[in-house]
Parts: sequence; structure tokens; C-alpha cells
Amino acid sequence: MKKIFPGIIIMYFLPSLVQAQFLQVVSATKQPWSGGMAEHYGIDYCITLTPVTEGIVFDSVYINNQGTRLGHGNTENVKTDSIHNRYTIYAGASNIFRKPTFVYTEDPPPLPAKRFDGEALVLYTYKGKHYTVIVKEMQTLSPMAYP
Repeated sequence: MKKIFPGIIIMYFLPSLVQAQFLQVVSATKQPWSGGMAEHYGIDYCITLTPVTEGIVFDSVYINNQGTRLGHGNTENVKTDSIHNRYTIYAGASNIFRKPTFVYTEDPPPLPAKRFDGEALVLYTYKGKHYTVIVKEMQTLSPMAYP
């Protein structure tokens, strides 16, 4: 029994250690907005991550059970700050089609996990293997009102 207990503890914490191994969340914000035309509103999301190593390739991000691809023809939604060694992911949800959808979504990928403990899930690849990083909480910024 004494040898089994430490093994159980290691198996419980190992997935979270592996998932956070190559990227660390620096900040995450969401900012509601409205305007531009009648009844037009949405939310802009911004997630800033610091890589622990080079060679990370972003795949997709999931917020509120909706996904958008990153880097697959949508290079404007991942910005690299090489001076501060950070990546920033930009995504937006809008009701322009009478249903909140991601603005950048070309072909929404299916949600890889039915449940995750957080507000966002970022999928990425490193050396041919798939990894995830969970954004536990996003800071809500004050709403923007456009004319």
C-alpha cells in the first residue's frame, strides 16, 4: 500500500505538469463591445503566453465551447513578440449573423475535450506531439461602445 499511494499521486498530477510544460499563461482578457450598426455586439479575447522553448506551432483555441483555428491562413490572430518572448492570441465573437460566432473561424474544429476546468483551451504542437494549455480565468475589461 505504501508503494501504491505515491504512484497514484504522481499519476494524478502528471497530466497537468505535462500540459503546462511548454507554454505559460501571462495574461488573458475579454472585453465586451457594441456598436458599428444596430444590435451589433460581441467580445474580444486576448491571451498572452510565454513559451519555455522554441518550435511551438499553434493549432486552435476554444472559448465557450466554440473553436477557431490558429495559424491556418489566419496569421493575424497570433502575434509574436520576439523582444519579450511572448505569443498573443486574438479572437473575437460577434452576433453579426444573429448567432455568436468567432470572427476568424474558417472551419470550426470540434471541441477536443467535453470538459475542461477553465475559460479557454489552447491547442498546440511541439515536436509532432499535441499539447494543451488551459486558461483558468480571463479578466473582464470595461465594455467598449463604438458609434
